[in-house]
Amino acid sequence: MQILSFEKSPKNLQKKQNQLHLPCTFISYRCSMIKAILFDLDDTLYDYEAAHQVALKKVFTKIAKATGKSVEMLRIVYEISQKEIKRLLIGTAASHNRDLYFQRFFEYLNQEMKHKIVPHKIINCYEYYRKNFYQAMKQEKATSQMLKYLKKKKIKT
Repeated sequence: MQILSFEKSPKNLQKKQNQLHLPCTFISYRCSMIKAILFDLDDTLYDYEAAHQVALKKVFTKIAKATGKSVEMLRIVYEISQKEIKRLLIGTAASHNRDLYFQRFFEYLNQEMKHKIVPHKIINCYEYYRKNFYQAMKQEKATSQMLKYLKKKKIKT
């Protein structure tokens, strides 16, 4: 199956790319010159936000059962924690670190719970989040087609 024909005019290439809804810009007239392509995974090869929301919901549900707090209240505390970390670390890569969001989240939660949440339970929540996040990742159909095409052309990804 051919995804993009590199022999056509730029106008036809753009039209074909738009029809396929490819998750990245991939137009080249000399495909044989390309040896490898690097992708940013988040929102390029899969829908980050969908996987993140599934994982958060499962974590918040688990914490709600253990603490008696509502899922909605936990979500609000997480959002406050996230905004605080982003504000404190503005302009740095660390401002996007979920582990820091969770750390601040558990600091707030532990203050309210009078330090009843022990470290091993916090670590279990990190692992539970990651497990559910990876399970919720779904590759887009166009992504699969594009990766198969690149493999067929012996372009490393």
